[in-house]
Amino acid sequence: MIVHSMTELEFQEEIYEDAKNVAVYSRHLVSRFRRIVIKSKHFPVIKEYDYLSPQNNRWVIQLEAKSKKETGRKSRMGFFCYFDSSHGYYVVSLTVAPSILKRKHQLVLYIPHFFSRYAERNQVEKTGVELIRHYFKKNENAGYHIEGKQLSDTTYERTVSGSTAEGVALGFISGHDTVFFKTFISHDMAKGEQVETFAASEYIRREIQDTYNGFN
Repeated sequence: MIVHSMTELEFQEEIYEDAKNVAVYSRHLVSRFRRIVIKSKHFPVIKEYDYLSPQNNRWVIQLEAKSKKETGRKSRMGFFCYFDSSHGYYVVSLTVAPSILKRKHQLVLYIPHFFSRYAERNQVEKTGVELIRHYFKKNENAGYHIEGKQLSDTTYERTVSGSTAEGVALGFISGHDTVFFKTFISHDMAKGEQVETFAASEYIRREIQDTYNGFN
């Protein structure tokens, strides 16, 4: 179970291990989802399933089919884990890691501030878990861009931007390769600028730096 006193490495181990339970459970959902897709006359078909794992973590598994051909292993699947804190809900997901990180999977952590900014900048009138579900339904895929910068002789910063259907997620990568997405900008905010240029603006950089970094 995720606890707030965990170190980042302990947190990573918890998620990677529990993801195995999610994978096993999802196999049963795929056959159930297949029956829904075959009977459907309207596409895409999207179905969410809540899952409380043996490690007592709360997950949401999302299955999607854009046609009757997308059943079984061809179904589009995503899942994320959410947990509460005094700051609001944190969310963690697993995605395929960029080749630059030389690993198979990437752990992505969304802090509470990220979702409040998403709701504000995309005019979404939802809160809490309902808001989180809405975000992942609308923005199930993201393409990542990683940029490294030498700030001093001893400090090296890796920033990351994730392009989604509704805008751009912004944050940084920790020394243990966790992506922290800390804020969100809509496509309208960038107004045609390159994402990297807009993300480097003093306003956005201060917003990323000022928001909470830890798990508590």
